[in-house]
Amino acid sequence: MRGICTLLLAAAPAFAADLCASKDFLGAYGFMLAGQTGISGRTQPTASIGRIVLDGSGNLSGYSSVNFNGYFLGNPVTGKYEIGSDCEVTWSLQDDSGAFQHFAGHAKPDGSAVEFHQSDPDTKGVTGRLEKISSDCSAAAFQGRFQWTLSGVMTPFSGNGAQAIGVSGSADVDGDGNLALTENGRQTAGTYQIDDDCFVDIAYDDKKLRGVLVRNGKALMMIETDPKATGAGRFTAE
Repeated sequence: MRGICTLLLAAAPAFAADLCASKDFLGAYGFMLAGQTGISGRTQPTASIGRIVLDGSGNLSGYSSVNFNGYFLGNPVTGKYEIGSDCEVTWSLQDDSGAFQHFAGHAKPDGSAVEFHQSDPDTKGVTGRLEKISSDCSAAAFQGRFQWTLSGVMTPFSGNGAQAIGVSGSADVDGDGNLALTENGRQTAGTYQIDDDCFVDIAYDDKKLRGVLVRNGKALMMIETDPKATGAGRFTAE
């Protein structure tokens, strides 16, 4: 009996390991990543938001918008991806200039999300999350009470030095293009617009955010798109 118990205990970790199948990792995903990159020759902040579609055969295509040290650019992307049975994922993105970026991460067994990092040289702590795009991309799909955060760096045109961005609060979204925000305890009003591909543009005060709606409207991954501000954040339903 002792020998049988020992065998069962030894085998238990194998059953607890994540198992993934390629059929569970396909369709439309939104992604957001942020960190520091030295690709330009000196370390600068970067944040990206995008949408990619995985075809189930190792190919992907989509659109990515990047905020590089406060300069906002957008490009169509194509690439390749692989997912192993252990849920380890790798993929590459190539923009229309021919430049490549490479990523690696770990997927949830159901393929709903991936925590990842950029694996190219000269990227420091560039990490992000990939999540399934919402099936409904109407304005009404984004409503309710959310908690939200935004963090990053502001580098003013005046050259007076970088300033940290740190925002947190709640947001009431009405499903009709309007939202009421608290920003570090201060109340303000804003508007939002959702495209049919689930990209969301938010404007409030003098700030602009661009995000992608995921988790069937329960979350929004986003970056700041204002000049000289590089921030990334998230709306999460309460």
